[in-house]
Amino acid sequence: GGNFTSEAGATITFSRGNKVKVTGALTNEQAGNSVTVTAWGQKHYQPFTLPTSGSWTAATVEIRLRRVGGPTDGVIVQLCDDSAGVPGTVLDSATVAADDIPLEMGWVAFDLSNADTLTYGGTYGLTVARTGANHQSNYYEIDLDAGATYSGGALKQWDGATWQTPSPAADMVFRVLGAQDTGTQMANTLDAQGWAGVDVAATGVESNQYRDGET
Repeated sequence: GGNFTSEAGATITFSRGNKVKVTGALTNEQAGNSVTVTAWGQKHYQPFTLPTSGSWTAATVEIRLRRVGGPTDGVIVQLCDDSAGVPGTVLDSATVAADDIPLEMGWVAFDLSNADTLTYGGTYGLTVARTGANHQSNYYEIDLDAGATYSGGALKQWDGATWQTPSPAADMVFRVLGAQDTGTQMANTLDAQGWAGVDVAATGVESNQYRDGET
């Protein structure tokens, strides 16, 4: 408390990093003593399940991100098996460089190998983290749903030692997309209409196999 007083001598710069919410009461310490404050959210983990019956391979993960300041490292997304609400075995991963992450909040696509099958009834998860060290001025922000309306799993945040459930609860804003050879998609479309003896060659072009409306 109190006011700053002008003093002769060296110039002093005051700076503040990210806002930090603490749990419990803080303790005053003498000058020179070490105080550790752990910020949640160094990594995020969002479990999810498939909303409808069926199996398909995971080709792309999309989340909403933005960069603040000038981070030079990237962001990595891992697709995992869920293990009782925390990340289990890593199935696939993808990294996006800083220059490909917008300054304004927007969708960022992380392209996977499209080799891991997601099965209805199973629980999976996404971890999101930066690839470099944390910095108070150069960092990334991830979009969260404060309404916590997603029923497929509860968001967890890493505190440096373990996964914690934030309070109030929130959900990651994300999409997981599949991809399939467009020749296979054409054959499936014809089969669904009762055509017999359909023979469609593979095109070598993969795209998301689920569309809205008539697309």
